[in-house]
Amino acid sequence: MKPLSVQLNIFNFIFILVISVFSSTAKAQILSDFTARQKAGAIELIWTFNSGETCDGTWVKHGTDSLSLETIYHVPGICGAASKEVRYEYIHEFPEKNTMNYYRLELGNRGFSAIVRVYFDDVGNGFAIYGNPLTDYSEIILSNDFRGNAEVIIYDQNGKIHLQERLSKKAFKLYREQFNSGLYFIIVRFDNKKVFKEKIMVI
Repeated sequence: MKPLSVQLNIFNFIFILVISVFSSTAKAQILSDFTARQKAGAIELIWTFNSGETCDGTWVKHGTDSLSLETIYHVPGICGAASKEVRYEYIHEFPEKNTMNYYRLELGNRGFSAIVRVYFDDVGNGFAIYGNPLTDYSEIILSNDFRGNAEVIIYDQNGKIHLQERLSKKAFKLYREQFNSGLYFIIVRFDNKKVFKEKIMVI
């Protein structure tokens, strides 16, 4: 038979473990949904409290990674209701452009929601180049004119074509080893006949 102190320690461990599991489950059940999506030039957040679930204030947190989130909006007072579901909406008017945006809710003293993320696309001139000048690799992101097919042509100052291919994805990469040093021109031609041109320097 184990000493009384050992039994008590085991009991305390089991008790804490049960409380911890119950607490995590309770937090998960506060919200029935939490979503984020791009809506025109902003990001729309929607979350719903389950019937009977409340908290003292809700803080909306945002960042460009899941570790560095800062408060951008606060819903004061008691959130949720005792006898019905309650839905909340928030429009984030100034998300970070052309990158992933992360969101999380701090639910008063009830803990935190799961993290949701959404890529905010704000490519206004046909396509954007990330990594210009090209030293290792550059990423080309196409605008909303892209409907599943486009053509990209890259040529140098002498008019020599170095790359010409059809695109089936909205993003693609260029690598330094594909080109000699110098100035290049990128043309993207969409199926709707729109054509866009940008410069890229390879060093």
